[in-house]
Amino acid sequence: MELSLETIEKLDRAALIQLINEWITQDFKKLLLVLYRLDVSEKKLTQLLAENKGIDAANIIATLIIERIAAAKASREKYKMDPSTIPDDEKW
Repeated sequence: MELSLETIEKLDRAALIQLINEWITQDFKKLLLVLYRLDVSEKKLTQLLAENKGIDAANIIATLIIERIAAAKASREKYKMDPSTIPDDEKW
């Protein structure tokens, strides 16, 4: 299944877990690419997977993806500029 990052952001948790399970079993490279593009911490993922061996890996990965998306949105909102505050000589 080919999805954009924007589409992944709109999935509910259950659909995201299902998709991650598909990637784990059918297209592991795709999972790695998505984790890389979302900038999910490899160190944190490795640590959580090691600490939670009895928990479904897709559930752990989904949690990290959701947390990362939320952090990225918060960062974009924090540094978002109001277009009306940009001087005319600096507008494109």
